[in-house]
Amino acid sequence: MDNRATGGVGVGISKDGILQKYGIGHHKVEIKHPITKYVYEGTKVPYWREIVDLVIRAHKALPEIPTIGWDVAILPNGPVLIEGNDNWEITGPQDTAGGLKKRWYELHK
Repeated sequence: MDNRATGGVGVGISKDGILQKYGIGHHKVEIKHPITKYVYEGTKVPYWREIVDLVIRAHKALPEIPTIGWDVAILPNGPVLIEGNDNWEITGPQDTAGGLKKRWYELHK
């Protein structure tokens, strides 16, 4: 399992694909992964632009679903979709990126 309730850590990502300083695990804030000790801040997510393009294309194929939480794997040759969830858990993005209400309204003007 990769979710925060089972030991995973959520880390915010900037619009240009750079990890933010803090990761949030199950009721704990971390600056590095609790097992691997990998420091999050400043890490560039590989294939970031491709990831964004992929989920935008996938979402356009499902216009009847207003929001989708996409699970994406990064393989050596690029990103692939694992699944899309129409009933995704918003607390992860809220915790790691701050409030999303303003961004939601910006995107839907």
